[in-house]
This record gives sequence, C-alpha cells and structure tokens, in this order.
Amino acid sequence: MKSIALINPTIIGHKWRGTGIYTQNLYHELKKINDLQLDLLSVNDILKDYDLIHYPFFDPFFLTYPLIKTRPAVITIHDLIPLKFPQQFQCGIFGEIKWQIQKLSVKGSAAIITDSKASKNDIEKIIGCKTPIYTIPLGVGSDFTIIKSDDIKLKTKKKYSLPDHFILNVGDVNYNKNSEGLVAAFKLIADKYKHLDLLLIGKGFVDSTQQLNNLKSLINNFGLENRIYRLANINLDDLVTIYNLADIYIQPSFAEGFGLPILEAMSCGCPVIASNIESHLEILPDEALIFNPNNIKDLVSLIEKLLTTAELKKTLIKSGLIQAKKFTWKTTAKRTLEVYESLL
Repeated sequence: MKSIALINPTIIGHKWRGTGIYTQNLYHELKKINDLQLDLLSVNDILKDYDLIHYPFFDPFFLTYPLIKTRPAVITIHDLIPLKFPQQFQCGIFGEIKWQIQKLSVKGSAAIITDSKASKNDIEKIIGCKTPIYTIPLGVGSDFTIIKSDDIKLKTKKKYSLPDHFILNVGDVNYNKNSEGLVAAFKLIADKYKHLDLLLIGKGFVDSTQQLNNLKSLINNFGLENRIYRLANINLDDLVTIYNLADIYIQPSFAEGFGLPILEAMSCGCPVIASNIESHLEILPDEALIFNPNNIKDLVSLIEKLLTTAELKKTLIKSGLIQAKKFTWKTTAKRTLEVYESLL
C-alpha cells in the first residue's frame, strides 16, 4: 500500500481561511477511501517513510515549499493573485528573493493542482513550468444548506445584533476583494433603501491593518458607520444561518482563485451577484447576475433589479441550488486521488 503525507498549512492565518478549509475537507474525504494510507502532518514531521508528499498550500513570498525534495511532491497553488497585482501586494527585496526560491521549488514538483482554469492560466504565464497542472474545483460542505427553523434564525440575529435586511459579503480587505467598491456601491443605494444594511464577514474586517483603516475611513466619510456591520470569528453553524438570513450575497472581486463563498451562499438559498471574472464564471449558473467590478454603477443596477423583482430572486435561488450541488468535496478528493495514482 502506498503512503501519502498531506501537510498542514505552515502560516497560522491560512488554517482559518480557504487554504485551511481545503486541507481539512480534502483530508477527511480522502480518509474515507479504502486502501489509502494518508496522514495529515506538520511540515516539521519526518517525511522519509512516505511515497508521496502533498503540500495543499502555496505562498509566493514565504518559504512554504521545500526546494530540495526527498520524495515526489504535489503542490496545490490556489492562486497567484499577489503576483498579478504587484503594486498592491508589494513584497520588498526579501519577498522577491523568496519568490524566486519558491518558483524554483514549484518547477521541481511531480504535479501541480489548482482550483480553476483561471488559476491554471496564471500559473502557466507567471511560473512557466512544464510540470503537469491539474484543475480540480473545490467543493461546498454539506453543512451549507437551507435552514427552515425561524427559531435558529432569530437566535443568530440576536447573538450578533444583525439587522432585518442586509447584503452579505464574506471575504477580506485585500485589494483583489474590491471591498471599497462594494462599500461605494452600497453608498449609492443606501438613501433609497433605508431598510437595507451591509454585513462584511472576515478576519480582515476586524484586524488592525492599513487596508482596514482605509476601508473604515471610506465608510466614515460616506456616513455609513451605522449601516455597515463587520464581523469575524463566526462559527460554522452561525455562518450558515447568516447566509440564510441575507437578502443578497455579493462577490465583487477583481480576481479570485475560485470563489468558495459563492457556492456557500447558493447552497443556502441566497441569491448571488458576482463580478464577471473568469474564476466566477466557471462556477456560476447561466442565470447568474454578473457585473464589471470596475463599474460600480453596473452593480448598483443589479442590486436594484434584484430588490424589486421577486421572480428574478426565485430564479436565482433555484438555479443556484442546482449549480452548487455540482461541487462536492467528495469529487475534489476523487480527482485528487487520481493525480496521486498517476504519480505512484
């Protein structure tokens, strides 16, 4: 029996973001497969007894991937967004040195896995290696579902002091997330739709960073500090309920490796509006409402259309539920196992 080591993210913050979600779900689904010896390890554990090592994370500016490999290694590169926007993700001289080392490390891989065709294109363009690249979409957990209990919804609303009606975004304050564009769009409808607020969920929305300070200044300049809520450290059950409570989910990103919150929102029966970037288009249903993230007036128009057209909302919810079911962690694990088998 061949043995495989799956390595936990080494950067603490990654454990609670998309990379950590990917690692844990991939591990649990692979463990269900018979005749597979799989261990979830730290990068500092002894790896010499394994036939294949899978590093399910990659950061271009940190030495997260060994240059010298004693065993065949698979690397999952979710995206190279910092390298697509170098002015907004400045790494300094040491970051640049680490990136050159990381790039050499990737070229020594047995295989590369990524989440979307968009990310695959970026990897081919930016790294330019001849290593086989496999596109394997992520899955959405079965916990994300429609909640019918009004008691559960009311309890969550009270717990977080949520408004009755709100637009939801789950993400971060990084440039590619376009949080400032979402706030600017909300400003344009805030006076007309006084019953509607905006809820931002993510660690970046409460951490003390320059990006968050810029966002808070924008919110204050617009006079929206009482209409925009910011939360973090939400447990899974509460997050699912909040998706259920939201009137609209909006993903306004300039770039994404995938777009997992879109699938989570659709699984919870929340209508979605998303930017027209390639990775979003790969997972959205044909009926999706999409907009140019560089034009917030397009976004405003779609928000108003959705708020005033009940039939459109029903259509989006129905098509979203159908589309989200196509993405499961079981499928992600099955296709990942096929990559392992091709190498072993």
